[in-house]
Amino acid sequence: MARTLLVLILGSVLVVGVHGQTASQPHVTKMGEGIDEDGIHFGLTTWEAPDGTTWTITHNEFPSPAAAQEYLDKQVAKALKMVKRSNVKDSSEKIVGKRVEVIVNARVKEGNRETPAVLRTNGAQFYIILSDSFRHISQFENAPGSRK
Repeated sequence: MARTLLVLILGSVLVVGVHGQTASQPHVTKMGEGIDEDGIHFGLTTWEAPDGTTWTITHNEFPSPAAAQEYLDKQVAKALKMVKRSNVKDSSEKIVGKRVEVIVNARVKEGNRETPAVLRTNGAQFYIILSDSFRHISQFENAPGSRK
C-alpha cells in the first residue's frame, strides 16, 4: 500500500477566504481547514510568491509539546523518505521543537506526486510546509514575518 501523507487534509479543504496583498511579496491565496485520517483538525493556508512559487502550510496546536512530537513522529513514519532531522531553537538557543525534512506523496490536481515537505514542532504547535523544493521551504521559513 502506498503511503500518502495529507491526502484527507489537502483533499477536503473548506476554503474560508482568499486574500491579496501587494504584487511584490508573497500573498495568501487560500485559507481553509481540514481533518486528517485520525480526526485531527487543521488550519491550512496557501501562499504564492510573485514568481509563482507556492507554499501550503498546515497547522494545529496540540494539547502539549509531547502530543505534537508524537504526531510529528507518526507523520514522519508515513513519509516516503526522511531526508534530514534537526532541532528547532529559540533566540536563546534553547531547543523548543523538532524539524524534519521528508518526501511525501501529496495529492495534486494531476494525481499524486512526490513532494518535499518540512514537518516541525515548536512547543505544542505542529506545522507541515509543502512546496516545490526544500530551498523554497527554507526561504519561506526564514522570510521576515513568516508564520512558523
